[in-house]
Amino acid sequence: MDALINVGQFLAATLVSAAIHFPLEITRSLLNFGVAPAARYARRQKARTIALEVARTRERLVYLIDEGQVLLARLRDADKDADACRSHTRAWTAQVEEFLSSDFGNVYVSRFQSRSIVDLGGIAGVPPERLSDWRDLRDAVSNLELFGSELHLA
Repeated sequence: MDALINVGQFLAATLVSAAIHFPLEITRSLLNFGVAPAARYARRQKARTIALEVARTRERLVYLIDEGQVLLARLRDADKDADACRSHTRAWTAQVEEFLSSDFGNVYVSRFQSRSIVDLGGIAGVPPERLSDWRDLRDAVSNLELFGSELHLA
């Protein structure tokens, strides 16, 4: 038992001696011992936060694309009220632009607003008076789908 006490006293004396002679190294070692787990925890929390944001963005983008597809179908249907379809389309467009501006920046809003220069003529099933609105909406939905594939979200 005396041998164990002597070893303990020797280790304590060594630690005190080292702390007196090498205070900076001892302090750094103790700090590293306590900081490493905290740093790993902070990294894990940040990774979880980023993953959650990506999942929310993905869900929002998919929702907006689906909603745009529904609006395209409404514009194609001659029985639906054209003015109501246009107002829904404007509201959807404003919602998408707000989403893109807040989550991706104004560059994506500009890209979203760009329209195709290819004129396909009449589209089967789309009433002629709605063709311009339908093309604009189709281009907008296509741009959103393109963003999703670029960002690997959709």
